[in-house]
Amino acid sequence: MPAKTEQSCWAELLYGKACCLWNCIFAPCVLSFWSCAIYCCGCLRIYATRNAQSTLFKDADFPANAVSLGDLQEDVIWLRATKYARTKSLQLVDETINIHRLCQGASGETWLLSAIACIGERRALHHLFESVERSSRGKYILKLFDGVQQQWQRIIIDDRIPCDRAAYENDKSFHPSFLTNKENDLFLLLIEKAFAKFMGGYQRLKEGSTAWALSAMTGDPTRIFVRSENGMWTRKELEDEVDADGQRSLSLFDTGVELAPEVLFEVLRKYCLLESVLCAAGANPASGLHPKHAYSILDVRKVQGGIKLGGGEWQRAVQMRNIWPSGKEKSLSRKSSQLRSIARETVEFDDHDDSILWMSWEDFLSTWRTISVVDPPSGIGSLRLQVSGGSPLAPAAACLVGCCSFWCGLGCHHLYCPYRVVAGENGKDVGTACCCFGARSTYAVRSSELDPGASTMLGLQLEKE
Repeated sequence: MPAKTEQSCWAELLYGKACCLWNCIFAPCVLSFWSCAIYCCGCLRIYATRNAQSTLFKDADFPANAVSLGDLQEDVIWLRATKYARTKSLQLVDETINIHRLCQGASGETWLLSAIACIGERRALHHLFESVERSSRGKYILKLFDGVQQQWQRIIIDDRIPCDRAAYENDKSFHPSFLTNKENDLFLLLIEKAFAKFMGGYQRLKEGSTAWALSAMTGDPTRIFVRSENGMWTRKELEDEVDADGQRSLSLFDTGVELAPEVLFEVLRKYCLLESVLCAAGANPASGLHPKHAYSILDVRKVQGGIKLGGGEWQRAVQMRNIWPSGKEKSLSRKSSQLRSIARETVEFDDHDDSILWMSWEDFLSTWRTISVVDPPSGIGSLRLQVSGGSPLAPAAACLVGCCSFWCGLGCHHLYCPYRVVAGENGKDVGTACCCFGARSTYAVRSSELDPGASTMLGLQLEKE
């Protein structure tokens, strides 16, 4: 027992969770450890990988044969994605990637594409990769959260991707059999293969869930709101299970919490201010949106465009991302254009981005069936070495810049102050958020507008101003 206590004490000290006195005393040592682990070791790992043996890696646990495909009857040829994928940068994921444009032209498992697009909106995809640089050996390591074991799993894969044999034999074209997009971006194919190995084969990708994928990529339990027949929204949670055959499955259980639409609006608005990942699914077919696809929720706010409703309230609006255009959303598009012109006066967004969709709160409630919420990784585990360019000195320069920013306050902020103060629409602080990598998040939201009776919902702790 004392050994466990001592081990726990050192873990708390390393992650900045010890008492204030011990954190202050050991801060120089702890910060030195993290700066070396994140930037120096990351830089050395890149150089070691670049100068490693050129022997191509083959994953024996997930071989390039019919075993990995499962019961799918596909005539495929396994090709090295690192060689054939048209990736311009040496980095798999960087800040310049326009994730919604990539997913907008993609086809494949829509549940996984939706989750990738939602996570990409918060620039959190690089957390999945142990190293975000392309590997000359075709060996990649990703991390996915195992809800059964309640811990992160390292998924080691090679870059051999099942592709259409006929297309390759005809003109040597690289055409993946499952997930494809216009550029055949390498990181999308690697994420798909990591999920395929994690789930037990490519055939299991046909049975996925966006809500579960969000949890697997962030380590945060997904909060799901389901619209009831009476107009209330019930909060539910997902639970991972493993059957007798070792196959993963999901169960959805009720938490007993119901929210009125007015309370739900405030909850979603605070989540957006706290930069959580939100998406809506189960669209009404009459809207022209895909019922089985998930759409990112970018913002929830009261639009101050000079149009007031009864009672002196500003019009409530929801900003969403439509990466699944079907051409049938004409009525919805007209409403979106009207609301866009109103929101343009107070909200900063790319007015030329045709994937942005605006909905009134009333239309939102009548359109969607479920809403999913997770928190992206933050804290010290969210820091990564970011390398730009492919020159031999690029990793060393990135290490130097990273260490300087780390010691100039970035390290202390992520380690000892992982809370972020969020400014509301009126300029006042509406709350703080903390979410350590792999840990459950805790919110403390202060708002005089939010109903105190909602204090039991989804882990939000409400305090009156």
